[in-house]
Amino acid sequence: MKHLFFTLSISVITFSTFAANYPAKKTTIKPVIDGNAKDDCWTNAVWAPIDQLWVGTTASSNDYAGRFKATWDDSLVYILVEIKDDIFHDTRSNPLDNYWNDDCIEIFVDEDKSGGNHQSNFNAFAYHVSPFGDVVDSDKNGAMLFNNHVKIDVDTNGTTYTWEVKMRIYNDKYDTGNPNANRVTLTTGKVMGFSMAYNDSDNQNTRENMYGSQVINAVDKNISYITADAFGTLTLENAPLSIEENTESVSKTIYYDFETKLLNLDQSVVYESISLYNLEGKEIKKYVSVENQPTLSFESVEKGMYLLKFVDQLKGIPTLKIVIK
Repeated sequence: MKHLFFTLSISVITFSTFAANYPAKKTTIKPVIDGNAKDDCWTNAVWAPIDQLWVGTTASSNDYAGRFKATWDDSLVYILVEIKDDIFHDTRSNPLDNYWNDDCIEIFVDEDKSGGNHQSNFNAFAYHVSPFGDVVDSDKNGAMLFNNHVKIDVDTNGTTYTWEVKMRIYNDKYDTGNPNANRVTLTTGKVMGFSMAYNDSDNQNTRENMYGSQVINAVDKNISYITADAFGTLTLENAPLSIEENTESVSKTIYYDFETKLLNLDQSVVYESISLYNLEGKEIKKYVSVENQPTLSFESVEKGMYLLKFVDQLKGIPTLKIVIK
């Protein structure tokens, strides 16, 4: 497992209300699992907090803060986790020894959202993921590694740690002797039980606290490793727009100029309309009656990644992706 170090500029954190019931948009481009959050799929994925105290006492903002994003494709779920932790370590040489007492993220997955006990079976999974890439859960025989289920990389910027994850999904018939037989293909509309958590250990013996993404209304809130009834949900939603593959020839005649913030148009095309969407599918601007206009101005559009959808009389222009700086 490699550990890369880079400088990350963090803007004001605004949490959504999606922590307990997270809507994950489908991605058409797989992220590179390198701990770098610059992949296109993360640009407009929604942050959700990991801010519910499950174990221990409330940590100061300097000691801990956490949030996550999620996306998916037909074969994998991808998760980006950002953790602020003033003391970060994993000191145990044996990954199966007291694995919950080192700093680690924890991913709870119930493929069919059936709920129920999963402490010693595969009705659901509670993946304890170390910064070295060891993935631990347990069955009736005790703790075991599931390193083929989850792959991660972690980057650091001071006391901020960015975890990038890709995860296979398995159903409750999972067989350690034939794991691929029970791997699930993902589809739009699928709803899974899901929660994120972080175990924070500031010394070499035990965790001081554990924070999760799900509100748990119980005296003992440390129950997600026992029952999937305590999980939130992850809903797989379709991307509202996709980028067609044959954009190379179009981009030579229709292109966006970063310096002038002008979209240069192909004058051989008669446009009925041109719409600008964000990656969540919300229409930001719509231009009509654009015949004989050589350019369109995006001066008033905020910085970000967008999709351009053309309606033209020739019906030959695909959706294009642009970045407005």
